[in-house]
Amino acid sequence: MPSRQDMIEQLKTKLDETNEAMDRLETKAKEGNGEAQQRYEQMREDLKARREQTREKLREIQNSSEGAWQDLRSGAESAWQEVSDAVSRARQHFR
Repeated sequence: MPSRQDMIEQLKTKLDETNEAMDRLETKAKEGNGEAQQRYEQMREDLKARREQTREKLREIQNSSEGAWQDLRSGAESAWQEVSDAVSRARQHFR
Protein backbone atom coordinates (compact mmCIF):
# COMPACT_ATOMS: atom_id res chain seq x y z
CA MET A 1 0.00 0.00 0.00
CA PRO A 2 1.64 3.27 -1.09
CA SER A 3 2.21 6.10 1.33
CA ARG A 4 0.71 9.54 0.76
CA GLN A 5 4.01 10.83 -0.66
CA ASP A 6 4.40 7.75 -2.87
CA MET A 7 0.92 8.30 -4.29
CA ILE A 8 1.69 11.97 -4.96
CA GLU A 9 4.82 10.96 -6.87
CA GLN A 10 2.99 8.23 -8.79
CA LEU A 11 0.24 10.64 -9.80
CA LYS A 12 2.78 13.25 -10.93
CA THR A 13 4.59 10.64 -13.01
CA LYS A 14 1.34 9.46 -14.54
CA LEU A 15 0.38 13.04 -15.37
CA ASP A 16 3.71 13.50 -17.15
CA GLU A 17 3.12 10.31 -19.13
CA THR A 18 -0.38 11.49 -20.01
CA ASN A 19 0.95 14.81 -21.27
CA GLU A 20 3.49 13.00 -23.46
CA ALA A 21 0.80 10.70 -24.84
CA MET A 22 -1.43 13.68 -25.59
CA ASP A 23 1.40 15.39 -27.46
CA ARG A 24 1.95 12.27 -29.57
CA LEU A 25 -1.78 12.01 -30.27
CA GLU A 26 -1.88 15.63 -31.39
CA THR A 27 1.00 14.97 -33.80
CA LYS A 28 -0.68 11.82 -35.12
CA ALA A 29 -3.97 13.65 -35.57
CA LYS A 30 -2.26 16.34 -37.64
CA GLU A 31 -0.57 13.68 -39.79
CA GLY A 32 -3.70 11.60 -40.28
CA ASN A 33 -6.74 12.01 -42.43
CA GLY A 34 -10.46 12.07 -41.74
CA GLU A 35 -11.26 9.00 -39.66
CA ALA A 36 -7.76 8.71 -38.20
CA GLN A 37 -7.85 12.34 -37.11
CA GLN A 38 -11.19 11.79 -35.40
CA ARG A 39 -9.95 8.66 -33.63
CA TYR A 40 -6.83 10.38 -32.34
CA GLU A 41 -8.82 13.42 -31.27
CA GLN A 42 -11.27 11.22 -29.34
CA MET A 43 -8.39 9.47 -27.60
CA ARG A 44 -6.82 12.83 -26.81
CA GLU A 45 -10.07 14.14 -25.32
CA ASP A 46 -10.40 10.98 -23.20
CA LEU A 47 -6.85 11.45 -21.90
CA LYS A 48 -7.54 15.12 -21.25
CA ALA A 49 -10.60 14.32 -19.12
CA ARG A 50 -8.75 11.64 -17.16
CA ARG A 51 -5.78 13.95 -16.72
CA GLU A 52 -8.04 16.57 -15.17
CA GLN A 53 -9.59 14.01 -12.81
CA THR A 54 -6.13 12.89 -11.76
CA ARG A 55 -4.97 16.48 -11.26
CA GLU A 56 -7.95 17.09 -8.99
CA LYS A 57 -7.17 14.00 -6.90
CA LEU A 58 -3.54 15.08 -6.72
CA ARG A 59 -4.57 18.51 -5.42
CA GLU A 60 -6.87 16.91 -2.85
CA ILE A 61 -4.09 14.63 -1.64
CA GLN A 62 -1.51 17.41 -1.52
CA ASN A 63 -3.86 19.57 0.52
CA SER A 64 -4.99 16.81 2.87
CA SER A 65 -3.70 15.90 6.28
CA GLU A 66 -2.21 12.47 6.84
CA GLY A 67 -5.48 11.32 8.43
CA ALA A 68 -7.66 12.67 5.61
CA TRP A 69 -5.35 11.05 3.08
CA GLN A 70 -6.61 7.65 4.20
CA ASP A 71 -10.13 8.66 3.12
CA LEU A 72 -8.85 9.84 -0.29
CA ARG A 73 -6.72 6.78 -1.00
CA SER A 74 -9.26 4.66 -2.92
CA GLY A 75 -10.31 7.58 -5.13
CA ALA A 76 -6.67 8.38 -5.86
CA GLU A 77 -5.89 4.76 -6.67
CA SER A 78 -8.92 4.60 -8.96
CA ALA A 79 -7.91 7.81 -10.77
CA TRP A 80 -4.37 6.51 -11.11
CA GLN A 81 -5.60 3.21 -12.60
CA GLU A 82 -7.97 4.94 -15.02
CA VAL A 83 -5.28 7.24 -16.38
CA SER A 84 -2.84 4.31 -16.56
CA ASP A 85 -5.35 2.35 -18.64
CA ALA A 86 -5.99 5.33 -20.93
CA VAL A 87 -2.27 5.88 -21.50
CA SER A 88 -1.82 2.16 -22.25
CA ARG A 89 -4.62 2.25 -24.82
CA ALA A 90 -3.08 5.32 -26.44
CA ARG A 91 0.36 3.68 -26.56
CA GLN A 92 -1.09 0.65 -28.36
CA HIS A 93 -2.20 2.96 -31.17
CA PHE A 94 1.32 4.35 -31.57
CA ARG A 95 2.81 0.99 -32.50
